[in-house]
Amino acid sequence: MKSILDTHLKTVVESLVKLTDGLTEEREKVIENISLKMFKLAQTFFKTIHVKTFLLPVVDDNTFTTFFVTDKSFALRIMSDKKTVFNELLAQIAILDHFSNNPPLFPLYLKPNRKPTLHELNEQGIFSDSFQGLLSRQSTLTYDELIDGRIVANGFEYEVGTVRQSNVLQKICEEACTKENMKISPTLSFTDFAVLLILVGWKPGATLMIKQLEGTHCFTIKAEHSEILEPFELVICDDMKIEDKTAKISDTAKNLAEKLNHESSLKDLTAKLLKALETTS
Repeated sequence: MKSILDTHLKTVVESLVKLTDGLTEEREKVIENISLKMFKLAQTFFKTIHVKTFLLPVVDDNTFTTFFVTDKSFALRIMSDKKTVFNELLAQIAILDHFSNNPPLFPLYLKPNRKPTLHELNEQGIFSDSFQGLLSRQSTLTYDELIDGRIVANGFEYEVGTVRQSNVLQKICEEACTKENMKISPTLSFTDFAVLLILVGWKPGATLMIKQLEGTHCFTIKAEHSEILEPFELVICDDMKIEDKTAKISDTAKNLAEKLNHESSLKDLTAKLLKALETTS
């Protein structure tokens, strides 16, 4: 399976350049350079993002849903058919062999004692780098271990628990928005935020569907009619801010995502994104 960013990133960059009338004789070279910069930026970004909780709602026999709750006030949801390659990644985390035909009645959450980075977890294809797996595929999670509330696999220890199905989204938001040694609102640069939007299938002109999670301090973002092979979705805290001096942007993530849906502001924001990328080494 080709990398998600490999298959989607160049298309996004082509749209960015076209939207800003950057159609020069060296267009292909410009696109290649910007694509490479954005790919390297994405690698760096995901090496700094640690996952503090995995939450796995019970869906059905054919679909896996996993929320990767990070320490940067956002969570990523991955939905995967059992036949896809992402099943391997999800199996390594918590949907283990013991439960393959007999899933637990309640959604599971796992808290690792050492928070892995998104880059480390990416054995199956966002990047080409490989990681041998946080948990081996042969590991099993028994009901006794679930009751005990702790599992050890490959030297990693996890706190294991359950949450009511009706409280899954509240739990995800609560985990994502719990401040850790932070007294100010979380922030992302515009380029890092763009990486997350590209991951959920956005490109200039695509509609971002933004929905407030009822009863929580979070909202979700996903791209309508995404071309991404695996459906991704973002869950972001309401107080997440996008601060970028190079791009001259200071706004909430929600407002900025809404502006990207409007033609009147899309071209200006695209130009600011390209400018920020140009200054990236």
